[in-house]
Parts: sequence; C-alpha cells; structure tokens
Amino acid sequence: MMGDGLTVAGLYNHFLIATLRKVEAGELMPRLFAEYKEVAGLRVSGFGGSRSVEDLAADNFGQLRATMVKKWDRAAWATTSPASDPSTSTGTRPG
Repeated sequence: MMGDGLTVAGLYNHFLIATLRKVEAGELMPRLFAEYKEVAGLRVSGFGGSRSVEDLAADNFGQLRATMVKKWDRAAWATTSPASDPSTSTGTRPG
C-alpha cells in the first residue's frame, strides 16, 4: 500500500546520507559515492520512488540489472569498477 512503511526513495535517501557521512569522514572516496548515487537514482526511477520496499521481489532486481548493463556496456562495467581502480579506497560497483 502506498504511504505505508519505507519507500524505495526513503531507503536510498537513508543509504546516501550514511554513505556521504563516510565520505566526509575520509572513509570513502568521493568518486565511489558519486557512483553509488548514480546507481541509487537508477534504482529509484526503475522501482518507483513511492513504492514500498516490501513490494520488491527478486525479479525486480534482475530487470534493474539488465537496465544497468545497457547503460554501461559490459566492457565499461568491468573497466570502471571501483574494485579495478587502485585510487578508490573500498568496494565494488553496487548492483
């Protein structure tokens, strides 16, 4: 039901705020935060920001991954991953 519980937009807002605090504390590189923010935007637009997180199912994530692979071709996906970039301090491309 709309209006009940945590929404997709609310979930990603909480995530991004917590992640930004890590950037501000020097625990996470700004570049990785920018990538997280871009992916969060894709997820919010793909799932619907007002949608309840309780309404999400596994197939929703498969559909989202297909959208992300189209956005970033497979070669770019592999070469731009923070895991392959020694200048980043942590993590892999979310998704």
